[in-house]
Amino acid sequence: MVMSLVSSVVHYVFQASMGRLLPRDEFGYLNSTLGVVLLASVPLTAASQTVAHYLARLKAQGNESELQIFRQQSLIWLWRATWALLAISLILWKPAQDFLKFPRKELALVALICLPVQLWSVVAGAWCAGVGRFKFLGYLTLGAALTRLAAGVLFVWYWGNAESGLFATLMGALMMGSALLFIPRDRKKVSSSFHFPTGFFPFLLASIGVGVGNFLFLQADQIIAQRYFTGIDLGNYSAAGLLGRAVILGSLPFLTVYFTQRSEISATNRHSWSLKGLFFGSLIIGVCFVLFESDLLCRILLGHVEYQTTVWMDQFALNMLVVGFLHLLGFFFLATRRILECILYGACGLIYTAILLSYGTGADQMLLAMRYASAGVAVVVLLFVGVRALLGKNPGSLAVEEK
Repeated sequence: MVMSLVSSVVHYVFQASMGRLLPRDEFGYLNSTLGVVLLASVPLTAASQTVAHYLARLKAQGNESELQIFRQQSLIWLWRATWALLAISLILWKPAQDFLKFPRKELALVALICLPVQLWSVVAGAWCAGVGRFKFLGYLTLGAALTRLAAGVLFVWYWGNAESGLFATLMGALMMGSALLFIPRDRKKVSSSFHFPTGFFPFLLASIGVGVGNFLFLQADQIIAQRYFTGIDLGNYSAAGLLGRAVILGSLPFLTVYFTQRSEISATNRHSWSLKGLFFGSLIIGVCFVLFESDLLCRILLGHVEYQTTVWMDQFALNMLVVGFLHLLGFFFLATRRILECILYGACGLIYTAILLSYGTGADQMLLAMRYASAGVAVVVLLFVGVRALLGKNPGSLAVEEK
């Protein structure tokens, strides 16, 4: 968790470097394109989280032999899923390029080159977590962030466009993906005996629902901005979004630890409440810091105070209070195996995105749509959970199967 926090700081130093070295419109194109690349990796990230969930459960059950087999088998499955997802992305890339109105074909091409490396870096992280090499994963994460920063400054200094920032991200992903070199060469020997744990695929569907929902609640507006905003408006909006989303990104490591801890137990305990309290505490502190120090943060990112950016940044930070609450709900639903709630959560993320796509044609309209849409989603999800609780429904079918 600590290494993830330090790496997040380095990534924001990278963004500050891009904000100072790139023209404002290129800075906006860089972050919108990065959002598209990350969106394509959401299903694989969800699959990796599913593997992490079952690894935590098997470890808690003390079944060491089955744990060792599942570690190796799950890596084979993740590797195959990577190639399948890459093939799907290649088919959909041209329609996505036209819909999002990429300013240059070269930018879309570089993003396409980044995609497979980004997918492989996700698998590498899953392998490190799956085999318990957390120290190695921590250093690798920090190394990837530092590589991205150094490459970004070098490339942008010479070329000065959004493609340079994407190539720097590619270098960082290559650093992260280097962990694949350490996967045992005999991994294919166990593939013939591969079997998924009970309820694996329903939980995978639930994990994809939560992963899609979390990503869309946090990043959908930046991708949609690529379609509607141009020039300096896109750059200023991207800067405000980066600083506003930092409120949640800086608090997410607490939810990651909470998810693993909650996956191992059958009921909420004191540690679960402590982690949720730490998440909300860091969230509120982050919002207050952005509200009171928006000028300072803007100066750090862009090199000077941009009035419009600071105004949008404050609105972003306030919106992140509701989005942070939704993230906690998503992690809770997934860790407690509430399958229907997870699927509803993902569907609400799609509805949320449709609302932003319909009404977010300008920055002010986008932020207003985010506020009302996220609040509406929170109400719908809580009402659904409340009704199921009143009806005495079980958290999910998987809980009944395992009992």
